[in-house]
Amino acid sequence: MKNYRSIKMVFVINVLLLAFVFTGCNNSKKETISQNQSQDYWPDSAWRTSSPEDQGMDSEMLYKMIDFIREQQKDIHSLLIIRNGYLVTEANFYPYKNDHKHVINSCTKSIMSSLIGISIDDGKLKGIDEKVLSYFNGYDIKNLDERKKSLEIKHLLTMTAGLDWVEEGDYGSPTDSCKQMWDSDDQIGFILNRPMKNNPGTEFYYNTGASHLLSGILHNSLGKSTFDYSKEKLFDPIGIKDIYWESDKKGINIGGAGIYMTPSDMARFGYLYLKEGKWNGKQIVPQKWVETATKKLMDTSSGLAGRHGYGYQWWQNSFGGYSARGYGGQYIFVIPEHEMIVAFTSGLSGYDFYLPETLVESFIIPSIKSQSKLNSDPSKKDHLTKLLKEISTEPKSKPIPEMPVTASQISRKVFVMEDKSSFKFDFKDKECTLTIYDNDYEHKVPVSLDDVMRVVDMGNFGPLPTNNKTALKGYWSDEKTFVIVSRELQDIHVIEHMYSFDKDSVILKTSSNMSPGNLKESKGSIK
Repeated sequence: MKNYRSIKMVFVINVLLLAFVFTGCNNSKKETISQNQSQDYWPDSAWRTSSPEDQGMDSEMLYKMIDFIREQQKDIHSLLIIRNGYLVTEANFYPYKNDHKHVINSCTKSIMSSLIGISIDDGKLKGIDEKVLSYFNGYDIKNLDERKKSLEIKHLLTMTAGLDWVEEGDYGSPTDSCKQMWDSDDQIGFILNRPMKNNPGTEFYYNTGASHLLSGILHNSLGKSTFDYSKEKLFDPIGIKDIYWESDKKGINIGGAGIYMTPSDMARFGYLYLKEGKWNGKQIVPQKWVETATKKLMDTSSGLAGRHGYGYQWWQNSFGGYSARGYGGQYIFVIPEHEMIVAFTSGLSGYDFYLPETLVESFIIPSIKSQSKLNSDPSKKDHLTKLLKEISTEPKSKPIPEMPVTASQISRKVFVMEDKSSFKFDFKDKECTLTIYDNDYEHKVPVSLDDVMRVVDMGNFGPLPTNNKTALKGYWSDEKTFVIVSRELQDIHVIEHMYSFDKDSVILKTSSNMSPGNLKESKGSIK
């Protein structure tokens, strides 16, 4: 999670939003229903849809929000609004689609919390007062003292483990504990070996390692992976099938991140909590756990992703209710007062991380005008429907400029980089194909040159085992530099790859929207 301490920028965002408010579709199969029809259903396979007005909401306010995101070019990928159990608005900004799995980053922590509650109810764990070290008997734990021996599961859940841990959102920095953890050969061992900073239970500070220990505890207690247990006890019972969960180097599912799921399934998980852990007559997460986990148990005035309190891996909202939150702007808002779930996927960096919370407070909640059906204004609904279609549609292409002489000079020549990776470009007839080599495997990637990002299948080049989708485009920024802009549709990054050619050599510089000042450089030459 990013740590954004400046209140000034949040204020500026709110001013922009308020000024915008007072001035001026997808083709998935869903069943449309109005509020006065029966709502006795559960979205096991798909959400039923409803107009905003049929659920007491104003389409015009929702239109203004979507238009604000578009006009301000905020990197929101998708947005779903569920009210009274019905999907009232679904926005997918091109090139993102509603059937793409998307990383949810630290929203995983709220799922991890649920699994701890389920496992206690299931008799697999005795309770949250159990000593953490008792689940890791095979480890020769360093820096062992009485404070570490007293560490309990509840301290991991509330981010009060007391371990010496630096996580301030500067992921990738040498001083960041998360980077150090992932660079180590044994992630669980790295966490357990950290020195103690203070007594467990006394101070909140963000610690993804604590969440990973929760997964380690389940892994060691169940005789199966955390993912297998989650599918059996949580995901399958509520209809979540298309999901992936990354593991650490020892095969333990990452407790603090690493889940990929569709936005619709994010909303489905939130809806389970809105219904106090019950799904279609069956209690999936214990009701008492839901109640306790989503309370304000810890003050988070210096919290990494929120300032309004923390429970068992759930954040409190500024406007009521609670939320799961993930780096880059992944959110699952649960707002019981309004019978509402709002899910965001994004690639937001810097102060924009808080934008989804501001959008809910400034647009979505004010759009609620009644607990009953509003008089319908077809023009408002049509206006919103048209905008939702526009934002999801591929933009118009632009004329392709003439390519420089360098294009023909380097075309079809294989370049080998310092890390032994290799590639070649093939430029012809105003078309470009990038071929990537990985040992005996090669993958051909068409690169559009008409200023439109187009989706290609990257095969196993990406975070998922297969079916990695990337949207990309390319252009010559000068006579010798070819730039590819790429978006991994299952991730948060927009990456610029700048290839600067000079005779038989190339310098590749890459930068990401999540860390624009961190420019990586590598060199290569013709094979």
